[in-house]
This record gives sequence, structure tokens and C-alpha cells, in this order.
Amino acid sequence: MHGPLREIYLRQTNFKDVVPQILTFDHWRLISLCIRERIDVYDASHATSKTSQEEESEEEVHINPYKNGKLKIGAKQPPETIHNIEMQLKDTDVAFKDFRKKLIPFLNQFCVVHNIPRPENKYFTVDKHTTITEFRYLHIHYESCVTWRKETDLLRCNPSFNNAPRYDCVMVKMSTASDVFIFARLIFIFTFTLRDLGLIHLRAKHRREAEFIPVGSIIRGAYIVPEFEKPDEYHVVDTVDTDMFLRLRRVEAYRFLNY
Repeated sequence: MHGPLREIYLRQTNFKDVVPQILTFDHWRLISLCIRERIDVYDASHATSKTSQEEESEEEVHINPYKNGKLKIGAKQPPETIHNIEMQLKDTDVAFKDFRKKLIPFLNQFCVVHNIPRPENKYFTVDKHTTITEFRYLHIHYESCVTWRKETDLLRCNPSFNNAPRYDCVMVKMSTASDVFIFARLIFIFTFTLRDLGLIHLRAKHRREAEFIPVGSIIRGAYIVPEFEKPDEYHVVDTVDTDMFLRLRRVEAYRFLNY
């Protein structure tokens, strides 16, 4: 006898009628190996899933569409110009043919539909050197029609998710004024900065110049976003709700009358 069988013979039997004893212990050894292999596979899979979730959580970006903050996007990719994205993908995916040309009318129509003011009512254009950032993960909350509780969908738009393409499908509301829906498949999730929106520009004072203010003088909260390329500079988002929009229009009118 050689190998495992010899070890079983020397360590596990009483050296009498050894065949059934050896077969029993060998059977147990094979079962243990099988269980160990399955545990290892499970642990490896769980570790990969956990790593993926940690990476996504590190890369998540909170966004606030249509005033309800119901989305999070993650799995951030390196920034790239619109021109490069179009050149890289248009030959393999016709959806990216004339990508920039199709984006421009969408943006202008979006601003009209959602009452987002354009500076001097000018038509938005997007330069081919505009930088966009791709994301491959979408975390969306919605209210269940059954329980009226908040439910969550984790959606993927990834060319290689667990070594296979995954582009999830979604239900899309086409109008804010009616219940008109379509169904679509995600192709590309991205963000970019649209310049010249006419937002009020702020520059923060240094922290050592902090001032006292009476709490009673605070009017309301404000949604202020950083200018990512310029530290300590920010923009006031006037479309966070109608009240803020009207208040800042008064500020603009006052500033115009006093110049």
C-alpha cells in the first residue's frame, strides 16, 4: 500500500480485518476533500463580491435628479473626452455613432422640459474635447406599488461584470406630467460638466475668516456644488426647487437694477 491508504492503515486501523476499515476512512477523506473544495470556491466567490461592493462603495457619487435624490452611481472609470469615446466605440456599437451630435439636442430639450434656464436663452453646444466620466453601476430607490415602502434596484452597465457583459434593463418615465413609460436597456452611464449654465458663482473665504451669524437670520438651506477644477470655488444650484429658483431670480433682478 502507498500514499493515503498506507497512512490510514498505520494510523487508523487496529491491523485486523483492515479492508473495510481502510475503505471507510478513505470514503470519509474523499468527502472531506469535496467539502473543503466547495468551501474554498464559496470563499473565493464571496471575497470577489465583497471586493467589488467595496470598490463600488468607494466610487459612489450621490446625485440629486429632479429634487428627490433617489440615485447613486458608482464603479467610476477614468475621465475621457467625448471625441475619444466616440472614436473608440462607434465602429463596434452603432449607438455611439454621432454621439456628441445626438447629445446636444437632448440637453437643450431637457432644459426646456425641466425649466432649467439657459444663459440668455442660448442654445447649448458641447465641444468634442469635453471630458465625460463613465460609471458602470446604478443604485436606484423607488416606492413599491404593493407595500408603499422604499425598494432598491442595483443595476449594471458593464462590459465585463464577473467576466461577462451585463447591461441591465430599466423602466423609464417619459413625462413628468403623465404616466407614460418605455422599457430600455442601459448602454452607457456617464456624467459631465455643462459650462455656462448661468449659475451664481461663489468663492469661499478662508476658514480663519469665519464670522458669527444669528441663527434667526437663516432663510433656508441651499444646494451648493464645488467647482472641481478650482478649490474653494462653488456654484449655487437654483433648480433644486421652485422656491430657490424664484429667490435667486430676485437676486439677479436686484443686481441688474443696481449696476
